[in-house]
Amino acid sequence: MRLVLLGTGVPSLSLRRHGASQAVIVDGEALVIDCGHGSTLQMMRAGIDPLHVRHVFLTHHHYDHTVDLAHFVLSTWITGRDFPLKVYGPTGTEMMAEALFDRAFSIDIRARTSRGTQRRRGIQVKAQDIDEGEVASAGAWRVSAVRVDHLAEGTFSVGYRVESGGKAIVVSGDTRPCRGLVELGRGADILVHEVFFSPELEESGVPAGRRPGSVSPDFAQKVRHTKPEEVGAIAREAGVKRLVLSHLWSDRDLDQLRALVKKQFDGEVVVGEDLMAFDC
Repeated sequence: MRLVLLGTGVPSLSLRRHGASQAVIVDGEALVIDCGHGSTLQMMRAGIDPLHVRHVFLTHHHYDHTVDLAHFVLSTWITGRDFPLKVYGPTGTEMMAEALFDRAFSIDIRARTSRGTQRRRGIQVKAQDIDEGEVASAGAWRVSAVRVDHLAEGTFSVGYRVESGGKAIVVSGDTRPCRGLVELGRGADILVHEVFFSPELEESGVPAGRRPGSVSPDFAQKVRHTKPEEVGAIAREAGVKRLVLSHLWSDRDLDQLRALVKKQFDGEVVVGEDLMAFDC
């Protein structure tokens, strides 16, 4: 299997980091997990043909993990996808797909199909609300999920484990430390885990890329994310072989970030960058 980090950023705008997204490639098939801003073009930069992607898995419904889904669906439809796209995610996934393609973009879709400039085949999205357990499988791979502790207002968040040929890649999504994620990551070859680390926030009370006053004074206490030492402890307890840090809030002091993680985890720690790729 191969892991490609398509986007390692957070909601703050960055020219260095695109929105949260990664692809797990199994026997030439790319399984896309999350679809943050810029994901579709990042697939192309990584040598992944978006027209061949059949499965998208969403960890939760914060926009920085989902906003490029519409672009992905519409652009691949226009350029020739001729099969339904399967989209999996927590409660609200079916509703979002219906809202986007039966309502928000329905004028565009009707206009193109009614004039005959675009066939309707290929615009179909088969969205599925999922929960814990096995989510999807094919001959070469299996994807399972557990609930994690991040988004709880009317829905929930999940982490995913992709398994193939005795190998496993786990993606945490956004989360606070939780038991389910440790079990999901047990013995994984690669764990991609979010990390909450922001020197700017500690100095000024505002994360990098945000204006003063744009976040609450107790922002750091309210957000449901995982601190560096906590990420290291999760990786250690799960017994993962390689830890890849993503969903990065800052590009400052990354050596310090790695050192904080390694206080709890003595395995390989990689601070993720967009378009990094790893084999296992």
